[in-house]
Amino acid sequence: MDSFDMMGQFDSMLPPGDIFRKTFDSALMGLESKGGGGGQKSGGSDGPDWDEVADLQHEQAMNSYEYDWDNTQRQYNHMLLQNEIQRRDQFAQNQYQTGQQKQQWMYANAMKEQEYNAQMGAFNKSEKMYSWQVEMNEISAAMAHEAQSAQTAERYQELVFAGQAAAIQHGAKKLDLTMQGLGADLDISSKRIAGQQRKQELTIDQQTKRGVAAAQSVEDLVKGMQAMGQVEAKGQAGGSAAKQYQAIAAQSSRLQAAKAYQLNRSDIATRLALYGVDKTLAQQEAGARLMNAQIGQAGLYADMENALGIEQREATRLSIGSAHHRADKKIAHDQYVANVQADFNRMSAPSRGVPIPKPLEIPMATIMDPIIPVKGKPPVWGAGGGGGPSSAGSTGGGSGSAIGGMVGMGLGAASAMIPGIGWGISALTLAGAGGGIGSFIGGLFG
Repeated sequence: MDSFDMMGQFDSMLPPGDIFRKTFDSALMGLESKGGGGGQKSGGSDGPDWDEVADLQHEQAMNSYEYDWDNTQRQYNHMLLQNEIQRRDQFAQNQYQTGQQKQQWMYANAMKEQEYNAQMGAFNKSEKMYSWQVEMNEISAAMAHEAQSAQTAERYQELVFAGQAAAIQHGAKKLDLTMQGLGADLDISSKRIAGQQRKQELTIDQQTKRGVAAAQSVEDLVKGMQAMGQVEAKGQAGGSAAKQYQAIAAQSSRLQAAKAYQLNRSDIATRLALYGVDKTLAQQEAGARLMNAQIGQAGLYADMENALGIEQREATRLSIGSAHHRADKKIAHDQYVANVQADFNRMSAPSRGVPIPKPLEIPMATIMDPIIPVKGKPPVWGAGGGGGPSSAGSTGGGSGSAIGGMVGMGLGAASAMIPGIGWGISALTLAGAGGGIGSFIGGLFG
């Protein structure tokens, strides 16, 4: 099967030109088979009734003309309906896409707003935590300053107590050394007095001895004089009296010599005793001077030790003040570092950022309706027909008119049934196919 299938439908797999050509060939073959092989009849009574044929052709042309016009209006209304449906579908799709874009835009804005609110909440919390941290840093710094001040005051107080203790100890030591000096002075003074007393005792004892010796000398002299007087009183003369005088004088001399010797030894012993007393006093004074020197040296050492302690305490006081100043600076530095760390941990103020652009309006395509169809003039009776029954070649003319009518009907059907042709082969054009194409075919076969 080429042009038609079993059901009389067009084979839509062929191109439109091939379909038209094969449809035209089939129409020609049908006309030739009805004309008796294309031969002409010589007798008038045996030929066809051309008026009846013309009536049939005109009736067929009118049927095709009305059918084509009805089909044209039906197709026009169908295209209007399709355009309206397409406009409605396009409007619905535009509304759906616009609503979807709006919903997406609103959702994006809501998500952005929610994210901004969350960031703002975190930022506010961060600011609150920062203020709390700064307050805690101030409290910690104040507590550290207070503890450092208390420690510095305790060290100063301890230093004052140490100074007072050192002053008391130095005063006690100086007093002890003074008492030792006074004791040494009193001791040497008492020793001096004792030495002077001893010297006076020795001197008085020597003088007493000399007085006793002088008294005995006088007594011995008196006794000698008495003895000599007794000798004279006895009246002795001559050698015996002289011997007695000599004996008495010698006895007296011996006694005087013994007394002088005793006095001399006593004087020497006294002088030696006085010398010993002076020597002892000199040694004691030297010891007292040495002790006083030692006491003075000890007092000097005590003064130097006290001065050194004062300098050490002064240096300690300066060190305490410097340590307190360094501690204050460190506390301030630690507070600054803690504040910087707290500020570093702060969140930056969130920004809404660039606003999400509002979606543009989706444009709608313009759908143009087809032009309003215009009904052509109806076919004219006998147009495209041959001559009278007696004229030669009239069969060819009649065949041309029939072929034109059938082709016109076939093309009209093809225009409605072939997909893709539709308005390509217009019913307005097919309205005159029975005349124009039929005349053209009649001319070819005439």
